[in-house]
Amino acid sequence: MNSHLGLKKLIKNKGMLLLLVGVLVSCENGTPKKQEEIKKEKKSVELDGTYYFASQEKSSSDSSKYNYHFIEFEVNDTNHVKGTFYYKPYGTDGAQGSFKGVIDSSGVLKIERKFLAEGEIFKEKLNLTLRGNEIELGYNDSNGVEATLPQVDELNYSKIFKGYQQQLLKNHLNTTDRSRLMTLSNLKNSMGYTDEDMAKLKFMEAMADLDNDPYEIEYLLYVIDPMLCGSGGCNLYLLKEDGSILQKLTVTSPPIYIDIQEIASIKKGQWRNFYVYSDGMRMVAPLDGKYPSNPSILQEIQKEELQSFPEQYQLIMDYLE
Repeated sequence: MNSHLGLKKLIKNKGMLLLLVGVLVSCENGTPKKQEEIKKEKKSVELDGTYYFASQEKSSSDSSKYNYHFIEFEVNDTNHVKGTFYYKPYGTDGAQGSFKGVIDSSGVLKIERKFLAEGEIFKEKLNLTLRGNEIELGYNDSNGVEATLPQVDELNYSKIFKGYQQQLLKNHLNTTDRSRLMTLSNLKNSMGYTDEDMAKLKFMEAMADLDNDPYEIEYLLYVIDPMLCGSGGCNLYLLKEDGSILQKLTVTSPPIYIDIQEIASIKKGQWRNFYVYSDGMRMVAPLDGKYPSNPSILQEIQKEELQSFPEQYQLIMDYLE
């Protein structure tokens, strides 16, 4: 079943979202079942641990790309749940967020979720239902059939999710255009690099609007070379579009995340936090428009925190396979 029509059922009207909930009529041999019969079929679900649901389907717009849909949640011993979801049709921003709530003995999750879609943050309450080896998503697909997402084990979930992240990063990371890298005169002057050396350097570059000014885009340039890297990581350069250096950070490593800001709350010139690995994930916060150069001494933040709230933090750089 096609699960990717889910958030197409969300209608924004004057800042509000309305969820169109379809009603599935259960039939057997063409005869509608009575509600009492349907209720009898619902079996008690054994609730424990973490549940994973995922789908990966080829995009209709590009057969080499995929649409992704993920739901992951954990159930504690009091039947409270918390989790994350990603709805990512290729070529769109889709939606991503976190949720919390409760689950009853029949496998119905009553949750409130907070998510980012089209640059805005939304909140909504909805019910999801565990049914066998899938989760019902609370709406009908284009064929009028209950939309579901299949359950997978943790290993397959991680494999599919990694595929989604790699597709995302490959679309956003620059590893070939050296125009800004070649302007780093300090590598030539202080490190003695020749143009030929610069042409061989491995690097990753991500575009990031750090100062919330869409007319002045910044770049994070991560340079990988034994002369520039040590056991704690490599150098990360924050650059203007013309290649001029805003700041150099030492002993950093991917993954790198950045704060997500709702369009309505963006203030031009207000610099954003980002997060790098430096003996643990570190929050790199600006002070008077300048970032500290040694992230290893900065406040640590757990990677799980960054991953648990997709509506707040976005992965922008990691190693490509």
